[in-house]
Amino acid sequence: MGKADYRGAIRAAGQVQFDSLPEAKLKELLFVLVDAGERLDDASEEGIAGYSLAVEAGTRLVKLGSLEPPVQKGIARALWRRGHALGN
Repeated sequence: MGKADYRGAIRAAGQVQFDSLPEAKLKELLFVLVDAGERLDDASEEGIAGYSLAVEAGTRLVKLGSLEPPVQKGIARALWRRGHALGN
């Protein structure tokens, strides 16, 4: 992800097949997407899409048995931030 291309990173992540990614890459994607959405700091379509994709990645991780606290926290942040953005 480029230093300030958060929208581009979110759009690129939308093209990724999550079921084909290994667990380590899914974790990385989860954290990058939450970070990108937070860096946008607005209720844009891209930010909301980023949080939705982060939740999708997190859901896949849970299905794979990845329940460690950083993953749970990432999913929770994505859900909260998406709700907040939609509320705005």
